[in-house]
Formats: sequence, C-alpha cells, structure tokens
Amino acid sequence: MTFSLFFLFIPLWSKRTQINRYAKSNALHGRLTLDVDDSGIQFGGPITTAHVAWTYFGKFFEDERAFVLYQKNQAIFHMVPKRALSADQVAGFRQYLQQNIRP
Repeated sequence: MTFSLFFLFIPLWSKRTQINRYAKSNALHGRLTLDVDDSGIQFGGPITTAHVAWTYFGKFFEDERAFVLYQKNQAIFHMVPKRALSADQVAGFRQYLQQNIRP
C-alpha cells in the first residue's frame, strides 16, 4: 500500500519541485529578448544570453500560439510565444525559420 501511495504522489512532488525551482531561479524572471539574423538566434534574459546557430536546429513547428524550435538532438527545444511578437515579426520570424532550418 505504501509503495502505491508513493507513486501517486510523484506527479505532485514533481510539480511542486518545478515551481520551487522556477521561484528560485533569477535567470527565468524578467524581460526576455530574442534577436534573429542570418547567423542564428540569440536568446537573452536578465543575467544570461545564448546564441544558437541555425545549423544546430533540426526542425520547427508552428501553431496559432507559438513557434517550437528543436535542436538536432531533439532533447532541447525553444518555444517562442506569438503573443510576444507583432504580426510583422511573426511573418519575419517564420520566413527566417523556413529559410534556415532544413530537416
């Protein structure tokens, strides 16, 4: 019985752990930036930035709410919410993705 209860609480414990980690991480709070050019994408935050060259991306998906970019190993992905972009930025970003990400 105790063993079964343990497995019932794993999802709750995991969600609580994720919430606590988010609350403690300064890198995930504040304004985030996205810069796109011919060399790749630069993601930025209050304490860190990362540049990812186009060659590291293997595929991308788009729906009505977001773009999801997968790196070639498919273990890492980046999500860009469309609500953070203007209509012109969405169109321009889509064009960069279509030109530079080849599955």
